[in-house]
Amino acid sequence: MRLASKIALLAVSGCVLVSVAAAAAFLAGHGVGAREKLAMDKALRAREQNTLTATNTTRRSFEDWSLICRDFAESARRCVLFFAVASADMNQLLLTVSVARTPRGVPVFIVDTPAGVAVGRGVTVAAGEVGPQRLPIQACGQQRCRAVAELSPSLRSALEAAESASVTYVKDTNQESTYNVSTRGFRDGIVAWLAETEAHGVSSTAAVN
Repeated sequence: MRLASKIALLAVSGCVLVSVAAAAAFLAGHGVGAREKLAMDKALRAREQNTLTATNTTRRSFEDWSLICRDFAESARRCVLFFAVASADMNQLLLTVSVARTPRGVPVFIVDTPAGVAVGRGVTVAAGEVGPQRLPIQACGQQRCRAVAELSPSLRSALEAAESASVTYVKDTNQESTYNVSTRGFRDGIVAWLAETEAHGVSSTAAVN
């Protein structure tokens, strides 16, 4: 099954704060631009809090990972656990890693990269002593490409145990790009995500279409 829908991206990594409005779009299944603006000022934080309230969205932080959940009018509840890598000037998201569910309720590990990657070479995730795992790229748009794979017990255990992880992809110019992915908070975050999604049932938690 192709998981081709675009979803918006939202994450907190260290002091990087991405607009919560994007999280609402993520959970609604809509895409956003590749240059989501980051903000640190109190005024934007207040507006984001208002967005959380207006969209029935909640956010919980687990060190470098964040858990966003949104309640919908049809009583559905969707949750996603995610981490993002931002550019040095904090004006652009370079990579996002997230955990969500398919419409059938299967937990999946998702990596969103910029567009222009070598699709056939996929994305490689390495964590701890577990060997690199390749994620196939499911879809590419004008701004982003998405790699998706089932969140296997081995991948989950590796991310929980490792002090750090990395994600590597190859651009269509044959240039390799590798980003460090913090695992701080992943263990507690995945437990909370599972509790949220399992408590509300499979049919009400799908965040990936």
